[in-house]
Formats: sequence, C-alpha cells, structure tokens
Amino acid sequence: WSYWSIVLEETTNNIYIVDQRNAGVTPSLTIGVRVNSTNVYDQITSVGSNSTNAPDYLDNTYYTFIQGVQPDYELAGASLNVSPYLGLNVAPFTIAADFTNNGAQNLTSATFNYSINGGTPVTSSLSSISIPSGSTGTLTSGSTWNPSSTGLYSVKAWLSGLNGSNVDANTANDTVSLDIQVVTALTTRYPLYETFTSSTCGPCTPANATMEAVFDDNPGEHNSIKYQMSWPGTGDPYYTLEGGARRTFYGVNSVPRVEIDGGWDGNGNGVTQALYDQYQNVPAFVEMSATWSRFTKSVETEVTISPLADVTSNNLRLFAVIYSHLDVANVKTNGETEFFNVVKKMMPNENGETLSALTSGQSVTKTLSYTFNGNYTLPANAQSPANLSVEHTVEDFTNLGVILWVQDISTKEVLQSVDATYTIGQFEESLASKINVYPNPTSGDFFVEGNFEAAATLKLMDLTGRTLYQEQADFTGGQKIQISTEGLASGTYLLITTTEGASHAQPVIVK
Repeated sequence: WSYWSIVLEETTNNIYIVDQRNAGVTPSLTIGVRVNSTNVYDQITSVGSNSTNAPDYLDNTYYTFIQGVQPDYELAGASLNVSPYLGLNVAPFTIAADFTNNGAQNLTSATFNYSINGGTPVTSSLSSISIPSGSTGTLTSGSTWNPSSTGLYSVKAWLSGLNGSNVDANTANDTVSLDIQVVTALTTRYPLYETFTSSTCGPCTPANATMEAVFDDNPGEHNSIKYQMSWPGTGDPYYTLEGGARRTFYGVNSVPRVEIDGGWDGNGNGVTQALYDQYQNVPAFVEMSATWSRFTKSVETEVTISPLADVTSNNLRLFAVIYSHLDVANVKTNGETEFFNVVKKMMPNENGETLSALTSGQSVTKTLSYTFNGNYTLPANAQSPANLSVEHTVEDFTNLGVILWVQDISTKEVLQSVDATYTIGQFEESLASKINVYPNPTSGDFFVEGNFEAAATLKLMDLTGRTLYQEQADFTGGQKIQISTEGLASGTYLLITTTEGASHAQPVIVK
C-alpha cells in the first residue's frame, strides 16, 4: 500500500500533495490539479514514492502547486543541511542548504548568504550550478563558519543575485533557519531499541529475526530490550505490568512494535542497516558509563551521566532495566524458542528516577538496586502475570544484564543509553580470596581448598563449555577436594566455584 495526502493551504491557496507512507510496493503515479474531466492545469507523471513505513514526517516529501502565473525566479528554502548539535573541537563547519526552484528559469548562478545570530551576512558567489525549474538542489557556501565558543546559535541562509542580478519573486519563503547548539565535543550515540513482542504473535517471529540479524552485524553499538506483551490471545507468560506501562507511555496498539530512541515507531521488519545507521549517526551530547554487580538475587548498578551540553528540560528521567540475555521457557504459539534481552524488572519502577536539568561539565551519579523476591514461576499466560512482590521469572541469575537510559518523558527523546559493565561485587571478590587451587599448572591431580559459610558446587569445564567434572562440596570447615586430570588433554580448563549465588572462574592448566 501507499499513503498520499492532499493539503489545501489557506491564504496562499497553495495545494500540496504529500508522499507519506509506503510499504510493499513501489508505485509510479501521475499527480496534478484537475478541475473537471478535461481541464488539467498542471500534472507530473511517473512520480515514484520516496517514503518508507515510518509513521512520522521525517521521510515525507511533497509537491507544491501554486496558483497564478509562474514567475521566472522563485527559489524557496527547503532545509538547512547542518546538524543541530556540533562539537567545537571539529570546527570550522560547512554551511549548506537545499533550495527548490519554483521559477520558470533554470538556476545557473547565485549568491549564497548566511548569517549567525542576525549578524552581518557572509556571502559567496556560486557559478556553474544547475537547479532546473521544478527541482530541488543542494548548494554550499564557499565560506565556512568557525564559532569562537560553545553556545546556542541561530543560523539563517538564503539566495540572492539569481542568474546575475535577478530578484526572488517571493521573499516570504526564500530563507531557511536553524537553531544550533555548539558544544565542547560530541560523543558516540548508542541507540536504544525498545521492542514490544509476544510469543503468541506470529508476525513477531520474522520481525525479531530481522532485527537480530541487524544487531548481529553491529555488535556493541546499540542497546536492545524487549517487553513481552499480553496479547494477541492470552499473551506471553513473561508479561509484566511495568512492560504494560511502557506500552501505554508510547501508545503502542499493535505488535510487533519497536521504538528507537523514543522516536522511530514501527514494525521490526522495517529495521534495516540504513535505518540503524540513521539513528546511530544522530549527534549525542550526553555520555553514560555504568557498572553493575549481583549477590544471590540482589542487583545493584551505579551510573554516571556526563552532559557535554546543557539540557534544560525539567522532564528528564533515568530508566534502568534488569534483563535476561536469553530465555527459553516462555514458548507459546509463534514458533520462537529463544527470546533475547527480555526485561525482568525496571529500577526503581516503570516511572524511572527524576533527574534535574543537566549542566555541561557537571556529572551526575546515581545508584539503583533491586532484590528479586520469592522463587521462580512460569505463569500460564499473561492473563495472570507474575506477582513480582512475591515471585520472579528469572530463569538463570548468571544470565542477567542491566541497561540504563536518560529520556525526556515529554518529547520521549532518549538522549543516551548504556549497557552496564558487570564488575565483581564485594561478595564475589571475597569468594575469590577464599579459594586456593594447587598445583596449577598440574600434570596429575590438583586440590581445591576453601573456607566458606555455605556449601559450594565445583564444576570443571573445557573451553567449549562442556562439563567434565561436578561435585557438591562442603567447605564450611576449610576442607579440600582432590580432582583428577586423568584422561584430560593438555590445555587450559576452567574451574567454576559457586556458592550462595555467586561464582568464581579459575583457569586450571593441565600439562
């Protein structure tokens, strides 16, 4: 299908035909103005759609039909091709703009003008250019802009001296302008993909596969979390009320649905490398770094937010989710058997933590924590979701992660996100200090000594993950365990010691 619209503008009497959304087809249309069956005042043939299935205006294009006699020279400013956020460290900057030739004459030369904060125009003469009548072209000033300091700047650009000394017939639309924030430096953006999906949703299967393929091609350059939803049918067993709140926040009414940095809102089948690049290339002016640790069923994370520019919004929130890298128990009817980055809990909850306006150069540090309650449960479906105050849906506590982001809850814009780095917690560090493995390297048996407050599990594994030896050991009195390496090839193995929900991996070398 293809969606187009007709807009009638009062006062100007202009008619706009807008190319809005397109999916599954590449239509070629004839558009124009017809007043009856015989009188066609203007038409354009073989018009192709340039839009995608994005629900916002960013990929829209339109055609303008203007009442009256066409002037020889009428150049309308279309857009200023400068990022709204620039890093002072990479100045000077090129000023370019798109202009649409609504005049009858082809444009072959012009004077490009731009001004900063209403100051004296910077001019440069452009020759050997070509913007035919009815077309849009990109023109670039011959003079770069080199701001002296950070701050907010108003930039305007327009043309004059059309094909010599000709004047634009309509000065009301000849200027393009943009407010630009110049910051000390920009940083890498890690886009946040929030996916609404369900194991009862047939179309979710190919959508998730499409997205995961794109994610696999771009490791470590984004953050992805998935909320299992309560429909279609009886819904996903891992649905949570917090996930439902995020659905309401975005107004999601169908699955699969993806929100990219709170902006792009569409079906996961539409996530392409080009779309991925588009959102990753959006300038970022907030840095985030975070760590997290776990003790049994308790998760704690610390995040530092470092703004490179002032963010004056009073609607900022810090959101954090504990997610499972891989779940397999919530299989239902759509054919999926593996579920990636499934949200288990939001910290402190779905409302996030309020942040004050951010000031450039002033970092903010927050600590969040949550302890999972009760025992694991697998609800029959989403109609009776897990009650997180008394139970949980974590299949494997060693398979968790934490993702955090800063978001403006008014505009829904995500400023930055981060996948927290796991760090050994105080308990795990203590565990490592209480284990002694010797001799290591070994050509025969080796011994494991420990002095813990509870029993421990010992597991010897090869580097492919195959378990070669496992034993439940009582180290509460400083005992030691003897392990044979008979039959093992020379090489490196891992001895995994687990007690009270914490684990320590010790390399063991067999000669």
